[in-house]
Amino acid sequence: MVKYADEIIVLSKSAQEYFKSAYNRETVLIHNGIERPTKKDAKNITEQYGLEKDGYISVVSRLTAEKGIHYLIDAYNKITTDKKLVIAGDTSDTDEYVAMLKEKAKDNPNIVFTGFISGDTLKEMYTINLGGTAVGTALNANPVYVTLLAPTLSRISGLPVTKADD
Repeated sequence: MVKYADEIIVLSKSAQEYFKSAYNRETVLIHNGIERPTKKDAKNITEQYGLEKDGYISVVSRLTAEKGIHYLIDAYNKITTDKKLVIAGDTSDTDEYVAMLKEKAKDNPNIVFTGFISGDTLKEMYTINLGGTAVGTALNANPVYVTLLAPTLSRISGLPVTKADD
């Protein structure tokens, strides 16, 4: 596929370098991500979802199987913590998958589904130093991305962030 593509779009400099070294192909770099939000106090997320500083683990995502949120719920259900698991996002023509996620979570009152969020509420959720911990599965991510993500999040947040081996 790479050999015959007219153009290849990549999301990071590391992916661009990978395609150049592995396939000798030039690519178009279009960054995929968000603007770094202005730090916000936890007003909306406290009022709407009862979230407090240092009291939650969060993921903001489309709720689709390839994002691996079901693995996150399974892992969370196996640990003992006073931190809530906050899943911010909604269906993307994946109603059955979202129903399955909610079924997995139904017996754990500390798993909070916010649905789609935006505006100041989303900015508050993205403000990592509010006490939230950003998590993700990176199931389909380039391994280079996963290796670079933890130190980048650590540098931005000033907190220790590590990559899981699995």
